[in-house]
Amino acid sequence: QVFRLKSIWDYTASPPGELITHGVYQISRNPGYFGATLVYLGMGIAGGSWLIVAVSICWFLGYQWVATVEDRFCMEHWPDTFPEYKRAVAKNLLFF
Repeated sequence: QVFRLKSIWDYTASPPGELITHGVYQISRNPGYFGATLVYLGMGIAGGSWLIVAVSICWFLGYQWVATVEDRFCMEHWPDTFPEYKRAVAKNLLFF
């Protein structure tokens, strides 16, 4: 949850229209989606609910599509800076 909340803070504390590359956005291009997935997955595991685990995996896969659409949007709006950021920072976390 901390990961997800930090992403919200970094987003709201940045000037409008700026490509955010600081804070948790240095290690993930989509920290809010990734953090939410971890929260749901953790709830399913801690609660022993395989249904919630399955739903969190579906959430993660669906969000991959949304993140791809957002990448296209970012390429259009920040053509000078986003390609390097995309190359340097993972979509989710570390290597994936």
